[in-house]
Amino acid sequence: MKGNYINNLSLRYVVLRTKEHQEIRIQYVFFGTVSKNSTLIESDEGSLEWVKFKDIANQDVSATTKEIVKHYNGIGDSTGEMFVGSMKSLKGEPTITWGLLKDWEVPLLN
Repeated sequence: MKGNYINNLSLRYVVLRTKEHQEIRIQYVFFGTVSKNSTLIESDEGSLEWVKFKDIANQDVSATTKEIVKHYNGIGDSTGEMFVGSMKSLKGEPTITWGLLKDWEVPLLN
């Protein structure tokens, strides 16, 4: 890898949720690799910093992000598949119901 580029970028998760029954929010999560020496470019989104993947769940992040990390650590890391999730409340706690996102028109190779 050279420079400040993201390599092997792929869409891995699509998560849907509603906000106050007024809007539908869709989050697209891509995974890729970057050089250890990559430079962060500041933006209006706030202070940026690199965080190790294993430490994301311990950060001040959304419930959606925590659920994605939990799924990736349990299942997603062992496959290159794409997943779709629907966020909801289960006994007052946020949770995501996951499904494998596959193209039904592409025949399976044996």
